[in-house]
Amino acid sequence: MWPFTTPRRALEAEITGLRKRLRLSQERCAELERRDRTTVQQLTGLAERTEKAERASATARSDLHRAEERSTALADRLDAAQKATETLSLELMRAAGTATAPPGFFQPGRAYHYHGLHGVHVEVRVLVVAPRPGTEELRALGWALSSDRPTWCLEILTPADWASGQWAEEQANVPANAEAAQPSAEQAGRAEQEPEKRTSLPTRPVPGPAPAPYRDHVS
Repeated sequence: MWPFTTPRRALEAEITGLRKRLRLSQERCAELERRDRTTVQQLTGLAERTEKAERASATARSDLHRAEERSTALADRLDAAQKATETLSLELMRAAGTATAPPGFFQPGRAYHYHGLHGVHVEVRVLVVAPRPGTEELRALGWALSSDRPTWCLEILTPADWASGQWAEEQANVPANAEAAQPSAEQAGRAEQEPEKRTSLPTRPVPGPAPAPYRDHVS
């Protein structure tokens, strides 16, 4: 019987090895299944969070759209209120101003020209003349256009400007009550708050309706 002992022991050892490998494979499969379940749970959680984020984003876009609509409506109301305020302020400014100024000062409804250094030419069309509160010194407010900056802006002319003798007068037929030629209340307020000493141009541009070219007003 001894010749068959060695093959039997070899078979038993091989079977034992196969059982060990099978057990290791089963444990490996179980580990992979656990990992797969963990991955599925993570993907499920990620999908839920993504869905929540999409719903929150949609809600935020809807809220933003409603906020933009409210902002637009508020801007329209504010614009209407500003226009009404400007109209009232213009009426008050025209009522406070004078149709004519004393001799020896800029006159409403007229254009004045100034030739500065380096060939710079400035034209100012005076709209209103009124005394400055507190000092009672006359101020002339009008639209100004400079040759080196072709943008109409508001300018305040003072007695010092008149005394410089550098301004030449020319009749311009500026309409005293034309809305297009009148500055807004905000522009007039900014122009009135300019420093006391102002004898040079150009000034900073101020948004507002610009009059037609000067040649269109010449009779």
